[in-house]
Amino acid sequence: MSTFAGLTGDSGKSDEIETENQYRNKKKKLRQLREKLSTSDDSKEEELSVKIKILEILIDEWEEKQKGPTKKQGKQKKTRDAKNKRKREKKKREEDVLLERESAKNREYWKKYNAEKERQRERQREKESHERKKRVEERKRREEEADKRKAQDRWRNTEQRWERERKNQQRTHETTDPITDLFERCEITDNPSDIRDLFTRYDKKKYHKLTIKYHPDKSSYHVGYITALNRIKDKHNLVQVKHDETWTK
Repeated sequence: MSTFAGLTGDSGKSDEIETENQYRNKKKKLRQLREKLSTSDDSKEEELSVKIKILEILIDEWEEKQKGPTKKQGKQKKTRDAKNKRKREKKKREEDVLLERESAKNREYWKKYNAEKERQRERQREKESHERKKRVEERKRREEEADKRKAQDRWRNTEQRWERERKNQQRTHETTDPITDLFERCEITDNPSDIRDLFTRYDKKKYHKLTIKYHPDKSSYHVGYITALNRIKDKHNLVQVKHDETWTK
């Protein structure tokens, strides 16, 4: 019959050593069973052997657990730790390289971006400077053209004045009709017959009617007509100066 026939999984689990106190009790019980086995008869020998073997197994498991890992296991653990450490360091280096590469890309991008912005600002400043210069030149050109037009207008007016004076002087020497000369001096071009009749046959009532007719505020005629009427009146109504006694002295 097998020595370990009575061993079961349940009995091992229920008697597992978990504390130092249980370990000492199991050791004491093992010594007692060994002493009992040496003095027992053959009928109880098998049962005692099974109990002793169970206790030895439980005690060996506890002692192995308390010893911790073996030298080989410790060396394997150190090797695994070193390998894991190298892996972590390698991963960290790869991450650092990746971060540095991304950082370099970002620096290059922002460098190009800032350079492009600066070029745009420079182009904008050049454009604004060109526009200001163009506006100044355009304003200067307009001022020069305005001054030139003013000078031309002044010269044209002077020439026209000279021409009128020359014509007036020529008419003064050549004309024999005083009424025609009066119309020209007063810039009357339509040669009105009623004013001509008043010049040859002066009448005070007719004069008043014509002043109302040709008054510039009451008609479309210009002030030259009133000037002509007043000169006709002055021609026929000579001012008589009465000398007093102080003048004769």
